[in-house]
Amino acid sequence: MLRTRSASGLALHVLHRLFDAAALSEIDRIWLASLPSSIPSAKDKEDSLNATIDIGSGRTDKDKVRQFKLPWIIVATVDAYPSGSLQERAAGFDCLDTYLGQPEPDEEVSGEGNWVAAGFLLALRHLAGDDVLR
Repeated sequence: MLRTRSASGLALHVLHRLFDAAALSEIDRIWLASLPSSIPSAKDKEDSLNATIDIGSGRTDKDKVRQFKLPWIIVATVDAYPSGSLQERAAGFDCLDTYLGQPEPDEEVSGEGNWVAAGFLLALRHLAGDDVLR
């Protein structure tokens, strides 16, 4: 089980931009095999836990980074899909189809507003084959 899906998905996408897909086939298959049994809502996020960071000249601040889970699950699954076995690709398709086929009725974008919408739009465009994440 991956501890932070958003960071893992982002890392897998970056690896796909840096290396040939054939070199990542084992990592892709691990990703596909560990897809969540329940899909997070568009608003589910992972915080950086407000870790203290050094910003120079002896000053510190809190790291306030948040990443929404669902967009990076979609992006990484799209990237990993070609490397999977028939069973793994079916699991990837089912994972995405579960969410996209029947979104939760309360999936209204609010609170995080534009951040949720932007991440989700990028993921959906990547799913559609647009190269917007390069």
